[in-house]
Amino acid sequence: MDPSKNALVKRITAIRTAQIRRLSGQPDQESLFPGTIAAAALALLMAWAPGVRSLDAAPQQAAPSFAVASIKPEVSGQPGPRYQFFPGFKAENTTLKDLLMLAYDVKDFQISGGPSWIGSDHYDIEATTEAKPSFDQKWLASQKQRLQTLMRERFGLTLHRETKELPIYRLIVAKGGLKLQPLKEGACVTFDPNNPTPPPGKTAQDYCGSGGFPRRGRYDATSARMMDLALAFSILTGRTVVDKTGITGEFPVHLTFAPDDSMLQVPGAPGDPGNAAAAADSGPSFFTAVQEQLGLRLESGKGPVEVLVIDHVEKPSEN
Repeated sequence: MDPSKNALVKRITAIRTAQIRRLSGQPDQESLFPGTIAAAALALLMAWAPGVRSLDAAPQQAAPSFAVASIKPEVSGQPGPRYQFFPGFKAENTTLKDLLMLAYDVKDFQISGGPSWIGSDHYDIEATTEAKPSFDQKWLASQKQRLQTLMRERFGLTLHRETKELPIYRLIVAKGGLKLQPLKEGACVTFDPNNPTPPPGKTAQDYCGSGGFPRRGRYDATSARMMDLALAFSILTGRTVVDKTGITGEFPVHLTFAPDDSMLQVPGAPGDPGNAAAAADSGPSFFTAVQEQLGLRLESGKGPVEVLVIDHVEKPSEN
């Protein structure tokens, strides 16, 4: 577990943006540039199971690239990282490690090698493209490929992939069966691409398919699939979680537990009424809560996990 609390906050902020998919809802103002709807759709969910997604741009065609890109050291000290993908690319207070996780859809423990500055030096980046933007997942995927090209050209980044046998958890149904109830019709808000602002009293997390997000001592989701739970539990445990339940459909999920020092301490949102209770660290352990409250179990084991290995990288020149 990364001992730096600031690094954890940044890591979780970046993961939060990637988690909102199947919709293009109003972005979280803490993690995205205000009004940037496209960034909330970072779109392609992080691939937790090995082999789900290639980590490189398709080799049979020229890799997309930005027309102009500016990279400067970040000196404002503003919270971050924050990203904008539409119409151009913009990043504030980001590290190279953040960019790797964003561009290649990996978690930080899937990044190996490289000097320490890739996780400590912060940059502001602004880039434009000559391509006509389109507000869809294809555009977001191409922006990530352009970001990969930017890191190769400006950071001198070279890397390769390896598959390593690492500790994982398998998400399975516990003895006694699943305790979650299927999502009722009308319980979540259907996203309207022509009106991306959530209805009064609702947030992007209330959209059907938003998947929810783990916080300290709790995980709440209006509508979540098993793959969403696997993602959330991966964030909390710092270990790849593979869905082996075979269960389809969406479920409302409300999980409360007492976090411990071995878990990622996810900060809660300011003013969250649940934070006070969670901060008391009362209740069952995370693993017990998953079994007692959800009827699921995390089975420890080992499995193949794709890892990015950095072969070479250098600090970029300013411009």
